[in-house]
Amino acid sequence: GMKVADVFSGGGYYSEILSYAVGPDGQVIAHNNTPYASFAADGPTKRFGDNRLPNVRYLVSEADDLQLPDDLDLIIMVMSFHDLYWVNPEQGWPKIDRATFNKQLFAALKPGSTLAIVDHSAVPGSGIEAVGALHRIDEAFVKDELMGVGFALADTSDLLKNVEDDRTRLVFDPSIRRKTDRFMLRFVKPK
Repeated sequence: GMKVADVFSGGGYYSEILSYAVGPDGQVIAHNNTPYASFAADGPTKRFGDNRLPNVRYLVSEADDLQLPDDLDLIIMVMSFHDLYWVNPEQGWPKIDRATFNKQLFAALKPGSTLAIVDHSAVPGSGIEAVGALHRIDEAFVKDELMGVGFALADTSDLLKNVEDDRTRLVFDPSIRRKTDRFMLRFVKPK
């Protein structure tokens, strides 16, 4: 029965999982901006087309106007938060006003609700330095950034930690792809 958003959902893998979790009385918003929608190609159409997952609504909106409702129980961003800091106009990825974006996430959640972030770990202390070349972000930076807009850090997990990943390789490098060291953070919008 929950109302959730999968922001920068790509092809919608996690959106589909969430659709089963929230059940027929819940709603999932599978969000992409234009670059993510282009990258996902026909993935969302295949996954959500023909009313295959009737409780999922596919939304394409830009980062400066997410168009999310203000009554969400949960927002997830899986391996995509670092893209707020990636700029590549040649590949159609514009600079994002991250303060505006993060404030929109905060505004979209009901008090007491959760923002869950999973992303590729960068070397500690590197901030956003590794975003462009490696598609990684420093966990401490993410914590500071989101607490700066009002979120409270509620929990962390090392479930996806990989000590074999030295955090210096591109996440798409075949030697580490799908096996990167990742952090998991759960933030709460205070009541």
